[in-house]
Amino acid sequence: MKRDELEETTGSRIRALRGDMTLDAFSKQLDVSRQAVAKWERGESLPTIDNLTKMAELYDKDIAYIAFGTINPDRNDKVSEAVLQKLPLLNEKDKELILNMVNSLIPRGTRTDEGQQQQNQ
Repeated sequence: MKRDELEETTGSRIRALRGDMTLDAFSKQLDVSRQAVAKWERGESLPTIDNLTKMAELYDKDIAYIAFGTINPDRNDKVSEAVLQKLPLLNEKDKELILNMVNSLIPRGTRTDEGQQQQNQ
């Protein structure tokens, strides 16, 4: 993906990853419903950490890029790397809790998906 093609929300980045693939085909790769993918793309819900991990592996993208739009994250960041390595050890509820905590730490107005959420209200 070229720099000028970068999208601003988690949903639009997922849509860009899906490309020309149908919702059905994409959702089958992730073992989720097509409705779940459609909601992610519209910004009505967010994928789980497990689903973000699957997308990152399938499309050879960094999970931080898909979730937050981070471009070329510093691979030498030991804390981030340690957190990412431990995520698979957590249950789904704990992963969601961590995602919510991270989102709460990001100042309002700086989240890349905030504008989309405000439009849906």
